[in-house]
Amino acid sequence: MKTSFLAIDETIHREILNNAPWIITVDLADQQKVEVYEGIDGGEAEVLALAKEQEAVLVLIDEKKARQVAQDAGLIVKGTVGILLEAKKKELVVAIKPLLTKMQNNGIRLSKALIDFALREADEI
Repeated sequence: MKTSFLAIDETIHREILNNAPWIITVDLADQQKVEVYEGIDGGEAEVLALAKEQEAVLVLIDEKKARQVAQDAGLIVKGTVGILLEAKKKELVVAIKPLLTKMQNNGIRLSKALIDFALREADEI
């Protein structure tokens, strides 16, 4: 995966958040709650711990194992492709295919089955 795709300077990060007032950042109050979620990536574990701490019902996670852990914890799970489908449904984007292609070009792995499913759901094949 391209590190430049993931690396975001703190100034840019703040600028992005300032231009997106619908995004609210919240810090996890108790970092030890992350340890409950062994066997998944630290970022996903923190998302799940924060979701429980904030009594969230939905989390945005793409990684397969973390998605299963979230579902087992009683959370509703949506991933990037699901968000793109919602955006298409609400006519916020015209097509998802170019966005999926861009994701793949930036090192995001999407299975052919997932892409085919998404394109069928979006009426793009």
